[in-house]
Amino acid sequence: MKTLNYFFKISLIAILFISYSSQAQSDAKSSVFEGNDLETFSKAMSVNTGDFFNGDKLTVFTPTNAAFENLSTEKYVEMPSDSKLRSTVYYHVVQGNLKSSDLKALIKEKGGRAMLKTLEGTTLTVSENSNGDIFVVDNLGRVASVSEPDLSQGNVIYHKIDKVLLPARNR
Repeated sequence: MKTLNYFFKISLIAILFISYSSQAQSDAKSSVFEGNDLETFSKAMSVNTGDFFNGDKLTVFTPTNAAFENLSTEKYVEMPSDSKLRSTVYYHVVQGNLKSSDLKALIKEKGGRAMLKTLEGTTLTVSENSNGDIFVVDNLGRVASVSEPDLSQGNVIYHKIDKVLLPARNR
């Protein structure tokens, strides 16, 4: 009986450990991007997009936490409601891995501005200034600058930006 009781306790501990370990791995996956300054967008992505980072190569223009804080203080702009948050998240994502060199080549090829179709279904405009800095313009005409380009996480290339991009429908 003591042996059976001991075996039961060891099994219970093993199950709890396996459970905790898989939860820790799940939590690590839910943090889409590295860096504490991207937590707000990372959480929004994990809640609103499920697991789409497991397949296609993607490029994400990733707003920093400060971009979200500034959004709440911008005149005439409101934080997207829960129902509009998913489209806002998808508006930051385009198909393919586009490094800054790819974006600059595309901008040059298109005569100074390139249109990128987002997973949300509408477009973003990217351009470059004379210093080589890349800017992203949303459907409302709001300009975000790329503060840290060419970061990667798995199949995703991401570029930190200083504004939350809003599709026109989120007014």
